[in-house]
Amino acid sequence: MAKIFIEETTLTSIGDAIRDKEGTTDLIPTTEIATRITNLPSGGGSDVDVPEIVLTGNCSNQCRGLVASEFIKTFPDKVSTKDITDAAFLFYTSTLETIPFELNFSSTRSGITLTQIFADATNLKSIPKINGCSAGDMGNMFSGCNMLREIPEDIADWFDWTYIDTLTSSYSGSRGTMFSNCYSLRSFPMEFLTHGNPVAYSSYSIYYMTFFNCRALDEIVGLPFPHLDATFTSNVWHSTFNNCNRLKNLTFALDPETNAPYVVNWKSQVIDLTTYVGYTNSSASTFTRYASGITADKAVTDAASYEALKNDPDWFTTNEEYSRYNHDSAVATINSLPDTSAYLATAGGTNTIKFKGTAGSLTDGGSINTLTEEEIAVATAKGWTVTLS
Repeated sequence: MAKIFIEETTLTSIGDAIRDKEGTTDLIPTTEIATRITNLPSGGGSDVDVPEIVLTGNCSNQCRGLVASEFIKTFPDKVSTKDITDAAFLFYTSTLETIPFELNFSSTRSGITLTQIFADATNLKSIPKINGCSAGDMGNMFSGCNMLREIPEDIADWFDWTYIDTLTSSYSGSRGTMFSNCYSLRSFPMEFLTHGNPVAYSSYSIYYMTFFNCRALDEIVGLPFPHLDATFTSNVWHSTFNNCNRLKNLTFALDPETNAPYVVNWKSQVIDLTTYVGYTNSSASTFTRYASGITADKAVTDAASYEALKNDPDWFTTNEEYSRYNHDSAVATINSLPDTSAYLATAGGTNTIKFKGTAGSLTDGGSINTLTEEEIAVATAKGWTVTLS
């Protein structure tokens, strides 16, 4: 059972409310609170005296776990927030599908910690409105939200990014593992990833395992680079795209002034697209068991089903030869890769992008291992080594 932190007087009041509704006087062990709340008659808290709970100040861990979730489900109008200064693990392991109140943050606190605020809330299907938050550490923010299908389009506007955008340290403002294990995620606003740690230090990178196990994600188009003037000399792309089993398109942001790839100071970067990108080696339940909206009848298994479904946005495959990410996808990725050649000319070294060569051989886009010398040369000219496995 996950720990939560509630004042003893509040727990007593909750117990009194439950007893009043049940018509009992017995003490209630804290381990039974969730079950007793769940078993309350329909209309749970509407006609009993339940205390108002205002979450304020350091709210780390305050709503995590089953007990808090059951209380919020039963008494959704009894909880509010004000001047939050720390929200780490706030809804960690929550069982809520929705959070029935907005999160109101302190206007005087800079760099508020949001680490794992919604992490492992495996039933969560929507994100509550966030107000007045000066964003700080955001590592694992949505990690493990298995049922979360979309991130609000305007979510970047909910935050004050001044703290993160002016960082010089690698030990503050991590945004790594942002969407890992978001099995149902279909889309997210790119603008949300335009702010990140300027110091590329392994797991503190914004792209450390960011999309790991985002099995239903359709495409990543125009992936931005926070702090374009930063120098990256250790790999920031650890497992970024592993098990993106439905990914069809992956491109990086282009310079809007020239519509050409950005010029960056990178070396020793490894972008690995060999681990089940575009297909899965597992069963259809990889896509159908959560909340992605994908159904088993969208499976491409042979030439007939491919022809019937290839233009359907919900199709998927467990067959490497029908991988959604194929030769044409790889060409688009290569063409958008940032240009690192000038930096490497003075700093030495190289950057690497890895593809699963046999993927997509039975699709219209063709197998990745049919990349031509000219197509590979585009990457080479920008300081990238292309490998096929």
